[in-house]
Amino acid sequence: MAKYDYEFKRIVVEAYQNGEGGYRTLARRFDIPAMSLVEKWVKTAERLGFSALNRRKAKQTYSS
Repeated sequence: MAKYDYEFKRIVVEAYQNGEGGYRTLARRFDIPAMSLVEKWVKTAERLGFSALNRRKAKQTYSS
């Protein structure tokens, strides 16, 4: 199970976009252990949209 769900990530990214703090400030505010995780979510949402913050439901399989 994922530690952070889509809604939580969206709230954190929106807080950043609204100017409520930087990566480190938001990591402390939302009790996230690494500010790099906040940075990764923000950059992913900016580049690919909020839907990219969702986790994939099925595991990827490859043929041999």
